[in-house]
Order: sequence, then C-alpha cells, then structure tokens
Amino acid sequence: MPNHVGSSLMISGSSYEIQRFLAKCFSPDPDRPGQRILDFEKITPSHPTVLALESLPDQIWLNGKILLRRVGVDAEANSRSSRISSTKQLRRMSQDDIRSMLEGGKRDDLDPFCVGTARLILECRCATGCYSPYDWSLRNWGTKCNPLYTEIIEMCPEEMEVRFDTAWSAPLPIFRKLGRMFPELEFSIATTDPDMDWALAGSVKGSYSDFWDADVDEIYESVYGEPRPDPEDEDGDWDET
Repeated sequence: MPNHVGSSLMISGSSYEIQRFLAKCFSPDPDRPGQRILDFEKITPSHPTVLALESLPDQIWLNGKILLRRVGVDAEANSRSSRISSTKQLRRMSQDDIRSMLEGGKRDDLDPFCVGTARLILECRCATGCYSPYDWSLRNWGTKCNPLYTEIIEMCPEEMEVRFDTAWSAPLPIFRKLGRMFPELEFSIATTDPDMDWALAGSVKGSYSDFWDADVDEIYESVYGEPRPDPEDEDGDWDET
C-alpha cells in the first residue's frame, strides 16, 4: 500500500473561472456515488500508447519487457543500449528493422504477443520519451496514478478548496499545468507526507509557480483540518526494538 500524500488546493478568482475549473477538471467518483474526483486525465491526458500499455495483462507486459532486455533495452530502468541510444535513432529505424531486432531476441519461453508488446513499448518511447505508463505518469503528473481520494471542502462563488490524496509523491506538474490552463485563477497549495516527515507549500498563477519546504505539523493541520497525531499515540503499543 503506498504512502498517501495529502494536498490542499485553495483556488480563488472569478466565479466563472472557478465553475470552468470545476467542469473541466473533475469526474464522477466511481467509488462514491454523487461525489467527484480531481481527474488528472482531464488536466494532462495520457498518450494513447500509455493507455494501451496500461490495458495489457501483467504477464504480457512483463514478457514484452523481457524481450526488450534481451535485445539491450531495459524498459524498467529507462536505460538504452548502444543499439538504440536515443529516441531519434529509434525513429530512424524502419518497422522491418525493429521487427527483425525483436524476433531475434524471441524465445519459446515467451508468449506469442511479446513482439507486439515490445513494439508498443518502443512506440510509447518514441511518442512520449517514456518506456512505461509509470514513467510517463511520474514525468507528467508527478505521481503514479490519479488521486486516491478527493473532497471538495469549500465551494463559494469566488473561492474553492479541494483536498485530495495521491500515492507516494505530490503532483507538482499538475499544479503547474493548472496555472497554465486557468491563468486568471490563483492556486495556493499545501502538501505533505507525514509518514516521511516532509511538507511543501506553494503558489501558482499563470506560468508562475513557486514551491518551498514548510513545517510538517502546520501543513498537516492545513490539509486535514486537525493537529498531526503523535506516532506513539497512533500505534498504542510503541516498540523501540
């Protein structure tokens, strides 16, 4: 289970722009009827090759990565062999060259779809600069997936507060993208992972963005509306061994 990074997003501006933000960036929450989630797909949509890779069963995706490693491309670590040293070089290769390279690494232990899967991974690299959906999400969203939970805390004509949780890290690229999408709005940001003992505060407006280290206890209370609990009180039976 990932660490939950909590963020509070305070948005201020005209009622028209706030309603536009609400309409453009939220989707129905599939797990909570009548509720909405802040939808990163509506802010920075995944490339079709990323969505195609995400839809593959785990074993088929794994076999495609194994095949690529056999020909010198590590799709997990985002490293490249001298044979494919850059995206530009990959784009210069013909489909026949790519197919021949992959067929040369295929063995009977891999499923018959592995060549097609490996080609899709390389197409994703050409189109996005990333070998995997995980890499793409970290680069474009700042976190591995859409928010785990969203709550609209306050909704006024010219002000709105949203709280949401993400996995492992804060979605700084999303915050910056919102500034560019809604240059008339001002975004004040508080985000923290109390388990890892860090917190950030930030401000975004238009193309301007600034983030800085902040006090974890203060940001926790700003995000969650209550004091940060003492770890010893949470665990009850505290064991220092």
